[in-house]
Amino acid sequence: MEGIFEAVNDGWFEETFGVVPLKVEAEAFGEGGFLSSMRRLTLEWPTGAAEDLLPQALVLKAAPAAEHPAHEFITQLHLHTREVAFYRDLADLRRTWRYPVAHEVNGLPLVRAWGAPRWADGEEDLGIEGSLLVMEHLDMEQPSFHQGLVTHQMATLLRSVAQLHGALLRRRDDVLGAPREHGLRCGRWPDACKRYFLKACKDLLAESGAQLMDVSRKCRPSLGLGDREIQWLKSWMSAEDFEERLRRVLWSEEEVYVSIAHGDLWCNNLLMDQEKVIILDWQFVTERSPLNDIAYLMGSSMNAEERIQHEEMLIREVYIPALKEASSMSIDPSFDWVKHYHQCKESALLASVMSFDVQYINPVEKHPEAAEALWQRYLTLFQEVAQVKGCTG
Repeated sequence: MEGIFEAVNDGWFEETFGVVPLKVEAEAFGEGGFLSSMRRLTLEWPTGAAEDLLPQALVLKAAPAAEHPAHEFITQLHLHTREVAFYRDLADLRRTWRYPVAHEVNGLPLVRAWGAPRWADGEEDLGIEGSLLVMEHLDMEQPSFHQGLVTHQMATLLRSVAQLHGALLRRRDDVLGAPREHGLRCGRWPDACKRYFLKACKDLLAESGAQLMDVSRKCRPSLGLGDREIQWLKSWMSAEDFEERLRRVLWSEEEVYVSIAHGDLWCNNLLMDQEKVIILDWQFVTERSPLNDIAYLMGSSMNAEERIQHEEMLIREVYIPALKEASSMSIDPSFDWVKHYHQCKESALLASVMSFDVQYINPVEKHPEAAEALWQRYLTLFQEVAQVKGCTG
C-alpha cells in the first residue's frame, strides 16, 4: 500500500493547492481502519500562505491489502471505490472536480476531499481499487455512542443531514413514470454486488442474531427480549422467503421519495462540535428513502426513552422542514413522513442486529455501566417492529 500513498507528493500539493508544504509528517491512522488502509499527514505551510484556507492535516484512505481480514468483503462490494465515487460524483455535479468538495457548501455536512492519483471511473464497476481518497482531517470529536445523542444534538444533526438528502431528493418515478436521474452513479448497486451483499447479510444476521439472543437469555427478565420479539426474529430469519424479505428491506422498489442515503449512519461515522456536523465513511452509500438513514441513526444512537419521547417531533418539526427547504422539487403535502419513518424501523432494526458486536458487545466491555441503556435501544426497536409486523413478520 505504500506506493499509492506516495501519490500525495510535492507535485500533488502543487497541482491541488498551488503551494508545497515545508514539512509533512506521516503516521498510521485509525488502527488501519476496518474497511480501509489509512494514513494521516500533518502539514506545515510556508509563511504567508493562506493557512486559513489550507488543510492542517490530511487523512489518506486506500483499499486494504490482500491480507486484510475483510479484504474479500470489501473488494466484492467495491466499498473503497464506492466511497471515492461518491465524492467524485458529487464534485462532478458541481463541475468543480479539480477543487475540493467542501463542507458547509450549501450546508452539506461533508469534509473536504480530493482524489489521487485519479478519481475512480467506469460505469459498471464504479472504478478501480487503485484510487486514493484524500480528506481533510478536522479537529472534531465523535459523539459518545454509549451515552447516546440527546435531543438538541439530534436536531442539529438532522438539519445537516436534511441538506444533503434534500439536495438530491427525487420521486422514484416522475409523472410519466420515467426515473429522474441526479447523476450520482455511486447510488446504484450492480447485481453481482447485491447477490454477494445478500449472502453476507444473511450470514451476519445469523451470527449476530445468535449473539443477541444469547445475551438476552443471560439478562434478567426485565431486560431480556420477550417471547414475542424472539419469535418475530426467528420466524423472520427462518421464513422460506427470507432472502426476498431481506432484499426488500435493503433495496425497496416501493419507496416514493429517494435520495442518496449513507447506509451506515450512526455515531461512529459522525464528527460534531457546537457549530457543524460532518458525516464520514460513505462506503455503503446507496439510493433509497432517506428515512432509512434517520430511523437507523435515531434507533441506534439515542437512548430509547428520549427517542420515543421526541422522535416524531424531530421528524415533523426539524427534519422534514429542512428537507423541503433543501429540495428543488415540489413535495406532495399529503405524504405521511412520520408514518414512513416508523415503517423504516424494520431496516434500522436489522442493521442494528448485524452490528450487535460493535453497538453492544464492544461498548459494554469498555463501559459496563451503559449495558442497560444500550440494551433498551435494541429491546425498544424489537418491540416497535414486532408490534407493526406481528410475530410472523
